[in-house]
Amino acid sequence: MMRPHLTHYTGSFEAVVGILSNGFAWVPNRRGLISDLLPFHPFDERGPQQFGMISFTELEPGNAAAHRKAFGDFGISVSKTWAERHGAQKVLYVDRQGPIFEALRWLFQTAYEQLEAAIEYPDDAALRMAFTNKAMAIVDPEVKTIFRRQ
Repeated sequence: MMRPHLTHYTGSFEAVVGILSNGFAWVPNRRGLISDLLPFHPFDERGPQQFGMISFTELEPGNAAAHRKAFGDFGISVSKTWAERHGAQKVLYVDRQGPIFEALRWLFQTAYEQLEAAIEYPDDAALRMAFTNKAMAIVDPEVKTIFRRQ
């Protein structure tokens, strides 16, 4: 049976008070895997946009000794419903070798090639942002023609 709550562990009582007073703080999440999935893209020039994250676990407190050792012994539990309503998503850890990595690399490289082909003007900085910016990644290059002067 799955636990209906998620727990965020932290290292001090003061941190718990801070969370209860101000909400959870987003911690930067460095994107490392993307450079391995798309090794030919010059991410050094402009890396993928980083988004914050908050770490939760489904482990029961009695089974979370290793997790508590890494993050702290103080915790706040939230319901899964609350977490989903606030945009929480499970993390998928991917090994940099094996069939899952190869499938993801194929998917990312295929999508990259399709985006490159859809960008009509190579200097179109707005559409090129789709490679590194989450908000721009959803822009349809075909819709852009509505705004282009003829």
